Amino acid sequence: MKIKGSGGFVRKICFLRLNVKGWSSSKEFIDKEVDIDLADVEVKFGELEAELSKTNAVNDKLQRSYYELVEYKLLLD
Repeated sequence: MKIKGSGGFVRKICFLRLNVKGWSSSKEFIDKEVDIDLADVEVKFGELEAELSKTNAVNDKLQRSYYELVEYKLLLD
């Protein structure tokens, strides 16, 4: 399943995944200096949490609709 609007996030995760695999050890990963603003990270996580919440709500609605259709199909058979 592909979620609309998540392409940029997926690219970032792929970029991180490739970079983490490129490091020779976890110690090198820990020792690597990273300039991260925690406020920016919190904002991003808030945005992602909201998007995930919406996605879960849509998923629940789709699942209910699917079960209703299956029930109607069984009634018609």
